[in-house]
Amino acid sequence: MTETSYALELCNRAKRFAFQTLIREKRWGRKLHQESLHIVVKKKYGLNDYFANSAVREANALFFSLMELNKMHIQQTEEKIKDVKKKRKTERTKLTKLRKIKESCIKGNLRFPKNTNFALQKSGIISLELKNRSLIWMNSYLFEHRYLDVELKRTKAKIGRLTHRLYRLEQKKTKLKEYIPSVVFGGKKLFKQQFTKEEFIKDHESWRKLFLAARNKEMIISGRKDAGSGNFVFRYNPITKELHMNSITGKVVTFPRVIFPYGQEMVNKTVTDQIQCKNKKEYGKPISWSVEDHGEYYIIKCLVDVESNPYIHFSTSDGVIGVDCNYNHIAWTNVSKDGNFLESGKLTFSIEGKTSGQITKIIEAEAITLI
Repeated sequence: MTETSYALELCNRAKRFAFQTLIREKRWGRKLHQESLHIVVKKKYGLNDYFANSAVREANALFFSLMELNKMHIQQTEEKIKDVKKKRKTERTKLTKLRKIKESCIKGNLRFPKNTNFALQKSGIISLELKNRSLIWMNSYLFEHRYLDVELKRTKAKIGRLTHRLYRLEQKKTKLKEYIPSVVFGGKKLFKQQFTKEEFIKDHESWRKLFLAARNKEMIISGRKDAGSGNFVFRYNPITKELHMNSITGKVVTFPRVIFPYGQEMVNKTVTDQIQCKNKKEYGKPISWSVEDHGEYYIIKCLVDVESNPYIHFSTSDGVIGVDCNYNHIAWTNVSKDGNFLESGKLTFSIEGKTSGQITKIIEAEAITLI
């Protein structure tokens, strides 16, 4: 096992332990350790402060993200409950009107409630005006048995389905509020394939290798603004394009020819500014690094803070450009300040078979072209 693979595995084990500790403390409502989680992880896995801090920060970020996602699910469920209640109320109102009509039919004196589209002609013909068509019955008997009884049955069934859905949504809401969810490191889909995919059922060891590779695929080391290169573990040389990593065992691992297809100038400037910064505690910028293991090669990412543009133009005095993003093209339209059409166009691209990072850069390039 190489130094990089060992660091990836140990850091991910520490992250999973830290995350599981946070989940258990939330579920049980008590602290599991007297010391801080950072100290516990550091002692348990023999990590230095930088690796331990990164593992705990990732676990905290994942934990709080999961809690916020749970809140969002609760909010969405409450909105669904509100919509179902509204639909059920509408159907109950409709059922009440249909029952009144049915009672008048039984008494032999057909009457329709107010604010309905039914009409009873002097000849005994009954009509119903709908949005796209009209229905006509020659007498009250046909109206009662061909429409009224059928609609009563259908409305009752719909109310029953809505009531059942409301019950299930209430159950879901209660579960979301009471149950603290967790995550499957490596992915639920791959985890389930050990029981569902034939090749993994026959050869469990091959599944285990894939699952462990997925669990230990990525490592993110957070930066420090007081570090010489913005990070105490990684040091990047913008001139030689070499990236040096201080491994967990203390050895220095060198990644040669680390070149960024997108944002190379930004990385060079950020690293150079950090190295040349004299008062790093006040003006320094942290630089985080990510290493992804893809078997035959590593993908290295540099994470830096990008300042937002303070000169964003919000005025509509010169008109407005409308943009519509689609799967394979971006359509745009230019209108004047009065809303009159000026011109339009389309920027085509292909994202078939591309990774998420490549897709982001493709769309970014088209957006720059549009601007």
